[in-house]
Amino acid sequence: MALAWHVNVRLGSSGVLTRSDVERRRFVRSVGRVLEPYGLLTFGLAPEHAHFLFACSREDAGKGAHAIECSLQWHLQLGGGFREAWFQPVETQIHLRRGFFYVLRNDKDPRKRWTNVPELLGARLQVGSTCARVRQLLPDVHVQDIWRELEVGKPGPPVGGHRLREAAVEAICGPLRTKTPDAVGLRRAAARVGLDLGMTRSAVAAQLDLTSKSVGRMAILAEPALVHAIRTQVGLLDALGSASVTRRTG
Repeated sequence: MALAWHVNVRLGSSGVLTRSDVERRRFVRSVGRVLEPYGLLTFGLAPEHAHFLFACSREDAGKGAHAIECSLQWHLQLGGGFREAWFQPVETQIHLRRGFFYVLRNDKDPRKRWTNVPELLGARLQVGSTCARVRQLLPDVHVQDIWRELEVGKPGPPVGGHRLREAAVEAICGPLRTKTPDAVGLRRAAARVGLDLGMTRSAVAAQLDLTSKSVGRMAILAEPALVHAIRTQVGLLDALGSASVTRRTG
C-alpha cells in the first residue's frame, strides 16, 4: 500500500494557472478550503501546473484532485478544463521525503509563498493540518531543513517596519481590510511588531488602516503566535531586499 500519492494537475491547454500574486493567494486559500479531508501533506505551484502530496488512498487522492480542479476553475475563472490528473504512488519513506522537497522546489518564489512552507515556519495562518501531518509522517524533516529551501535563507531580527502592511498581507494570504477574526488578529500583531520596531503610532496606523489612538489598544491584544508570524514575514522581506541588492551589485 502506498504511503502517499504525488498528484499533478494542469490545464488542458497547458496554459498558465495564475497570473498575479492576487490569483496565487486565491490558489493557496483554495487549497486550504478543499484539500484538508484528503490528507494534504504539501503543495507547490508552478506557472503551468500544481503539485500535491496526499497521504491517503488512491481513491481519495483522485477525489482531492477533482476537488481542487473544480475550486480553481471557479475561483480563478479559468477557461477550458483540466487534463487528466497525473498520479504517482509514494511507497517508501525515502521516496516520501524526496517527494516532499520536490514539490516544494517547484515553486520558484524565493520565499516559497505558494507552498505550505510559510505555515511550517509559523509565518502564515495554517492551511489545514499540514504542519501536524508533516511532523507525524516526516519526523526527520526539521525546521532548519525548511529554512534551507528559501532562497533568502533564515532572516535575522527585523530591522524596519516600512513593509509592515505587506508582511501582514503575506501572513493572512489574503485581504487585510476585513473584520474577520484572522484579519483583526493580524492587524493587532502587526501593530505590536510596528511599535516594537520603533515606529510611531501614526506610522503604524497609516500602514494598517487604523487610527493612531487605536494602535496601542490593538497592540496590547496581540497573540504571540501571530506576532511571531508578522516578525518572520518582516524579516523575510528585509532579507529579500538585501538579497536583491546583493544580486544587483555583487
